[in-house]
Amino acid sequence: MAARDLTLHISSKLAGEWSAPNVAGMLTAPVLEYLVSKWSDLDTMVKTRLLLAPLAMKGASLEELRPQLQAMVEAGVADKDEWVRVMALAVGPYDGRIHLGAVAADFKLVGKTLDELVSGLREADPLLYRPQEELYLHPDLVRRTATLDIAAVAALNQQAAAERERKAQAEREAKEALARRRAEERAAERAAAKAEKDAARLAARRGKEPDDPGKGPSLGDDASGAAK
Repeated sequence: MAARDLTLHISSKLAGEWSAPNVAGMLTAPVLEYLVSKWSDLDTMVKTRLLLAPLAMKGASLEELRPQLQAMVEAGVADKDEWVRVMALAVGPYDGRIHLGAVAADFKLVGKTLDELVSGLREADPLLYRPQEELYLHPDLVRRTATLDIAAVAALNQQAAAERERKAQAEREAKEALARRRAEERAAERAAAKAEKDAARLAARRGKEPDDPGKGPSLGDDASGAAK
């Protein structure tokens, strides 16, 4: 594939939303080196999605392409577009994490926004953050949930936790009872097998014992004598 065709092909693969994984399997060392050399010619969204693409790679591929990926990240960090720089800082060394700390350190507004969000979440009433599914709930149910206070929510949470613990305890007791029953069954089987072996040994021993000379003649002996 010609160099120009490769650029167009990669760009077309990354044209749609959430399309970064589409090119993960195409990123070889020569391809990455070429794309980095043409970095300034790429579209902004192509750059950002290209920076995200290695997140869909396997660990072995990441290690093999570490120098080329680092060069791409450095090109992204030096890019004139802020969004590209943010993405490059976020993916960092491709260790599976999003490095918001690096983004916040380089972009003060991002750091300030994150601090405000964290502070607001700590102080916020959880009932103010309604689930998106609320749009589909019955109005009566929405009104009832809107009147709940923190104490009621805490009580419901405690009740749910107690119910989960009750079910877990019941499951544990059922497992213990099953284990005891199986142990008793195995013990009974061993006892029955032992009794059967003992009976077999006793029968074998009796079959091998000689006749007692002190015993009188049997009926069979009398009959044979009379015949003579």
